Amino acid sequence: MVYSNKKLSTEYKIYIQSDAWKYTTRYYREKRGSKCEQCGQYGPVELHHLSYKHFKNELMHPEDIQLLCNDCHFWKHNTMADIEAKLDQFMTEYKNTYKGDK
Repeated sequence: MVYSNKKLSTEYKIYIQSDAWKYTTRYYREKRGSKCEQCGQYGPVELHHLSYKHFKNELMHPEDIQLLCNDCHFWKHNTMADIEAKLDQFMTEYKNTYKGDK
């Protein structure tokens, strides 16, 4: 992926490897099960951000998280235009949420 904001890109990559994200992943898998919320297939599921408005605060905002099988998660991100649009949305929401935080 190509990001226009390297700091945000790095922060995101670090976060999805963190214990906090691992806990969030475990929490949603235990609460919602192992069924893809897109296609209904049972099996391993991944967390997908529907919005980045509550980045790093996903436990308080279940409406921003969707459980997807690997195939559905891949197709959610299948075009560069989609990735760039979601990144722009993420950067805008993140900046608006954390204004003034250093």
